[in-house]
Amino acid sequence: TPQLPFLLNTSNSALINQGDRIFRICWETNGSMSKHVLADLVDSALNTGGCIKFDLKAWDETLHIALTGVTNRQTLKNFTWIAGRISERPLPPLLIASTLMVPGYIGATEVGRIAAFIKRLNPNIPLTGTFVRNVHNLNSAWILFFLHHKQKTKGAGHKKARSWDAWRLGSDK
Repeated sequence: TPQLPFLLNTSNSALINQGDRIFRICWETNGSMSKHVLADLVDSALNTGGCIKFDLKAWDETLHIALTGVTNRQTLKNFTWIAGRISERPLPPLLIASTLMVPGYIGATEVGRIAAFIKRLNPNIPLTGTFVRNVHNLNSAWILFFLHHKQKTKGAGHKKARSWDAWRLGSDK
């Protein structure tokens, strides 16, 4: 988070020097920054066709503090604020969420709570996840799940309706 002003300046410089090329600015963050900085990130992503990927470590605040040393209140507040701006550019997705499944800490129940939170805000927000099989070796992470929406056709206009796939992540153990 302390590097964000520098990264914003660097991305703006790169954007100026892009010429006629497509240049998308995408951000990955823990979401704990101030709203002022977050607004700058959202604007740069919106203006370039980029996205913002939030790492939602845990829904439960106590568990989040145990994993990260800080509360998740600002992260969830910022995520909610961006979710309210999705209609400005629905595709490609402005906001993407990701989480980790960590044995003994983050399991199916906790991921289900995160998914329910996201779905209440906007069921079109993608959620990606990684399973860490060895907490002491984060290089051995596996991609485990991707919650997304199905596309179905309706009526003669073939409008797309979206619904969440069920998450089948197994037990918390």
